[in-house]
Amino acid sequence: MINPNPSVLKLDKKLRYKKVKSKSSFNIEDIRGIIYGPGASRFWIYRKHINSLDPKEIEGGLPFYSWQCLTVIFDDHKQLNLVIKNEYDC
Repeated sequence: MINPNPSVLKLDKKLRYKKVKSKSSFNIEDIRGIIYGPGASRFWIYRKHINSLDPKEIEGGLPFYSWQCLTVIFDDHKQLNLVIKNEYDC
């Protein structure tokens, strides 16, 4: 276990948090599945678009990689597509 910095602990005790329900909140029990990687249709379509580009158009790098893709599938068949980047790559 990492020993926390005592000055940070003092600061945290002074903070007050207000719990507010987000408009995009969901219940965990509503999740039907999770897809890790670009297997979801939205990422698949985007992959097809990237493959159709001229290589000169993507010389600066790709917007994201397959291992950064996560899709959450809900009971009502809606999907939440996330790209989770490394904090050092942002």
